[in-house]
Amino acid sequence: MRTLKKSLALVLALVMVLGLGVIGASAEFKDVTAETKYKTAIDVLTGIGVINGKTADTFDPNGGLKREEAAKIIAFIKLGPDNAQLISEAASSPFQDVAASRWSAGYIEYCANLGIISGVSATEFKPESPLTTAAFTKMLLVAVGYDAEAKGLNGPSWAINTATLAIEAKIRDNDISISNSREITRAEACQLALKALFVGDKTVTSTSTKYVLTVSADATNANLIALSGQYYNTFDGAKAAAATADAAAVYGRDYTVASMQITTESVEGSLGDAIFSLAKSSSAADAFGRPGESYTVDGESLVFTTSSPVLSYNTAVQGKKIYADLGLTKVPTVTNFVDGVTVSGKAVTASSADVFGGNGTLTEVYKTATGKYTIVEVNTYFDTVKSVRTATDAATGVKTTTLTLNNNLTTTRFVDFARKDAVLYTKAGDTIMSLKKAETISGTLTRATNNTNFTIGGTVYQIGAKSALTAAAIVGNNNANMGKTAAYYVDGMGYLMAAVEATSAATAGTYIKVLAAETPSTSANWMNPTGEYTGKVYGILSDGSYGEYTVNYSQDSITGEAAATPNAIYEYELNSAGQLVLAVATSNYEQTAGSISSGSTVVNTNKILNSNTNYIFYTQEANSATIKNLTVRKGNTNSGSIAAGATIVFENNVVLAVFVGGEYNDGTQAVDLAYIDITTESSTTELVVENGQTVTKTVYTYTGYTAAGEELTGLTSGTRIASNGVYNYNTDKSIGSAATTISGQIEMFGSTVKIGTSYYNYNADMVCFLGQDTALATGQTVVAVVKDTTLTHVWVITDAPEAP
Repeated sequence: MRTLKKSLALVLALVMVLGLGVIGASAEFKDVTAETKYKTAIDVLTGIGVINGKTADTFDPNGGLKREEAAKIIAFIKLGPDNAQLISEAASSPFQDVAASRWSAGYIEYCANLGIISGVSATEFKPESPLTTAAFTKMLLVAVGYDAEAKGLNGPSWAINTATLAIEAKIRDNDISISNSREITRAEACQLALKALFVGDKTVTSTSTKYVLTVSADATNANLIALSGQYYNTFDGAKAAAATADAAAVYGRDYTVASMQITTESVEGSLGDAIFSLAKSSSAADAFGRPGESYTVDGESLVFTTSSPVLSYNTAVQGKKIYADLGLTKVPTVTNFVDGVTVSGKAVTASSADVFGGNGTLTEVYKTATGKYTIVEVNTYFDTVKSVRTATDAATGVKTTTLTLNNNLTTTRFVDFARKDAVLYTKAGDTIMSLKKAETISGTLTRATNNTNFTIGGTVYQIGAKSALTAAAIVGNNNANMGKTAAYYVDGMGYLMAAVEATSAATAGTYIKVLAAETPSTSANWMNPTGEYTGKVYGILSDGSYGEYTVNYSQDSITGEAAATPNAIYEYELNSAGQLVLAVATSNYEQTAGSISSGSTVVNTNKILNSNTNYIFYTQEANSATIKNLTVRKGNTNSGSIAAGATIVFENNVVLAVFVGGEYNDGTQAVDLAYIDITTESSTTELVVENGQTVTKTVYTYTGYTAAGEELTGLTSGTRIASNGVYNYNTDKSIGSAATTISGQIEMFGSTVKIGTSYYNYNADMVCFLGQDTALATGQTVVAVVKDTTLTHVWVITDAPEAP
């Protein structure tokens, strides 16, 4: 369960890593994006620990809110996370369908005792039933101090009275109707709960002055650029920070410092103020320079939301048009940010021809004070991914994945891409702020008008502001491309960014495992890109072929390496001469931590094995790269038995190839785990000849159960199994070694299982009760297999005792 201190520690750590002024706590949720309705409320409520996600990385904003989940939210709002956790266990329960050991029992008892929520009857609460918008609003009203009886929140007209009182208390949203038939979503619950946190006796407003440092457009020092947009308590503090970053920087030339009034608003007597020290601050700015509002806890920024611009453009606009669109009669004071960096020289006047923005550039105008405006330009850029690499800190063991573009900009935030992916990105300074795959368009080029409008496939396109394309390149010499098929990458607004042919790879996704490599040349400067340097490598391709290959080192990017590195995996292409062109050694490979058996569907951390996976078994001559034996098997049901330590190559977590340093083993191999019931034991005895001697052999037969709910009969062992337990079993139904397990009585906390003092996630598809599918419930006794804090296989040994 997230606590306030833990959440703030996470947020502040991200702030330091990313160099941003503020960041929303829900950045960890994949299903909460900038477009998610009530994102700010979700960010705040998760940030202060009032509500957590459905899983570690999903929030389910559109999912329904259950009655017991609402009770937990109210308890956390009233008491704060740390104190609320102390009442999570109930001494007793007033409802027959809520066991005292249930994860929500304490919260339900707390809310029921305060009259915040009641059961659906005198004896039933129905904890997993959905909640309506009216019911949750009523809970919030009572939680912030309204008397339910005096305000008519318990009688026959309670829903109407709740809706009326919500308007008075300002616990409402225009898009959320207060109804006793409309179920509330988790996102809507966050929105109403956030409003409830600011219901109190008196609004207190305070104003302080902060100093923001902004870097000039022509500044080149990376340390100085990293400070752009940061706030300081004093003017001298801002200048000192700039001097520390770049001793040669000159104030007014390389950077400026502007004062900004920060208005903070808190509500005395509110739960937000009393329990969380929660307040709202205005006039802050994000990394792009956009002003907005920040929610703070003890003065520390928690969540930032931008203000609404008064004007917005996505094509080039002159200063005089902005002046006219604003309806100005006096020249305003304008601060201009381009990609998070301040620029000067562009004016907003009645006659100004200065140009702001361009095709595909988001240009927004914000009014910050009387006669003062901020103009923010956010450009979209095109590039391709150069590499995606994961490194492990030797001291801490922490893995960090870094994506590098061909222009050498890097990010650790957006790494779910593959090498050579064509991408669109925005940036603030040199920090990548967004990254997504570029879409393509294609069609016959039929018309070009004024070197600006190009008709492709019947649609008119223009060139993006930050595109490297030119009209001459599109139409070709002497209009050579007219009437031909054209394909281009486009930005989110449909502007042309790059030709597909210029960046696509002919044979992307092909890999080689290098066994040995010769130095390309004896020349000291063999890596000079103006020369042609080739060398031999010996290796195995991911399709299973093996041989000696010529590598052209001057065509691509094994930068800084004297030659290809033995045992490394490289992605390659074939050039027109049939030579390999190696890319930077891929990070998309790793050693298997455990064995792989025929039929396995995953290896390591959820790397997927499927019918297209190539298994390449090979043995080498001693002290040589020469291959003695090479066997290629395709498909995970044909893998045989593979010991730990094989090399897997994968893209998007799907394993393309498995390189196995050893011969193919088509013998009996362990395929899975089963819980063996020794009460099913039977035995047979037979005489067999071993080493010329006739001996008696006893074979013991048992029934077992897989965690997927399958009953397995005829499992055999040459030795008697002493006790029930989980064992490996093989394709010939022979029983192997005992598996490492944990066992005990469980407690359920939503999607989390507690055994002893430890908490685990679990695989719901691998839970069974003596061969039958079942659901986990508090009080059951289980035996389970654990990997990386997840119960991968669970057997329910005894069910929860029935309530007396």
